[in-house]
Amino acid sequence: RIRFDGRAFHITPEQIGREVNAEETEKNIVRYFDPLSHRRVKLVARDRVPPIRAAELRQINARLGTFTTRFNPGDVNRSINLRLAAQALDGTVVPTGGVFSFNNAVGPRTEQRGYRVAKIFLKGEILDGVGGGICQVATTAYNAALESRLPVIERARHSRPVTYAPEGRDATVSYGGVDLRFRNTTGAPLLIQTQVVGSVVTVTLYGKRRG
Repeated sequence: RIRFDGRAFHITPEQIGREVNAEETEKNIVRYFDPLSHRRVKLVARDRVPPIRAAELRQINARLGTFTTRFNPGDVNRSINLRLAAQALDGTVVPTGGVFSFNNAVGPRTEQRGYRVAKIFLKGEILDGVGGGICQVATTAYNAALESRLPVIERARHSRPVTYAPEGRDATVSYGGVDLRFRNTTGAPLLIQTQVVGSVVTVTLYGKRRG
């Protein structure tokens, strides 16, 4: 893990895990199991190395781009949805050369996960839907990616203009459908941090300082 506290980056070193090789362990059970003996059957295990390691995270040394949008905290359900999505996104690390997916990072927007019914845009109409407000977080992340000069692979506009972003700079998302995706071309891992304070949500991208 990596975190920027406003002054310095703090890295939590990785831990090498152990993973049971079920197929090889099953062979041992078949080969050696004897209900009348006290023979122990060994588990066959292998190291599991994290996809991103501390040595790579140390390459992150600069803020690449940031963007802030405003929301109405008096719209309680929408504000809760926005905060939940921002919290899920916070701390996401995109591997070198990897593709960020908003839907993968935030996950399903369901009532079981705390999301509430709020207003959404659907085919030009304003309707009630679970997770209304999440698109503002996606829009904020999209603009942060633009400010960071990252190539956007997938992005869709709303069916109506939004009030929290300049015209043509919004991004709508739908879990299992429309996504926001961009590629990390910085040559190092990319850290995404979010902050929700008062009536503003901010998404900041950190990575390797460009020459």
